[in-house]
Amino acid sequence: AAIVAAEMPALYPAEALKAQAIAARTYICYRAAHPVSAHEAAVLCDNPAHCCALADLNALAAGWGEQGQTYADRIRNAVADTSGQILTYAGEPILAVFHAMSGRTTNSSADVWGGEVPYLVSVDAPAGESALNGWRNAVVFDCAEFRQMFCSRHPSAVLRDGSDWFTDAVRTAGGLVQTIRVGGVTVTGGELRALCGLR
Repeated sequence: AAIVAAEMPALYPAEALKAQAIAARTYICYRAAHPVSAHEAAVLCDNPAHCCALADLNALAAGWGEQGQTYADRIRNAVADTSGQILTYAGEPILAVFHAMSGRTTNSSADVWGGEVPYLVSVDAPAGESALNGWRNAVVFDCAEFRQMFCSRHPSAVLRDGSDWFTDAVRTAGGLVQTIRVGGVTVTGGELRALCGLR
């Protein structure tokens, strides 16, 4: 319930909350079967960049006002209604990674992590996803701001005025940027996205 509360608004449809509960439970089971060295004393951590986000459901309910208990119950009910349900492949819990939204397509596991996972393949985004709030966003930097930001992370980059800063983009099969050279330094599309503060 703590993961569902952190990952999905309580007012989402009940079936969406149930799907999130199953994904979260499956992820926990996968991590229990495939421990990582960073977690010697635990199955997972509460760092969403590494494992998953967690929320204090009681604190959220208190902050939601007079409907708080109703909202918290929606999440608890989704977890209870799916009790014991997980997603499997070849009889084993899957690596149930998830995201809020994608571009026009998702990346395959091979494009993201370099390892082929047969059920984590590139697919088209669901119809209507592009209408979601935040699907399209932009950031604007002047040259000096971008140079300072990028070079603080990659001091060997050469970003001269009047030169081509962005070259040699390599795209995934789905069309997303896999790698790109910035000032002569090759970075992943994901790194550049995060550095620029984009979703």
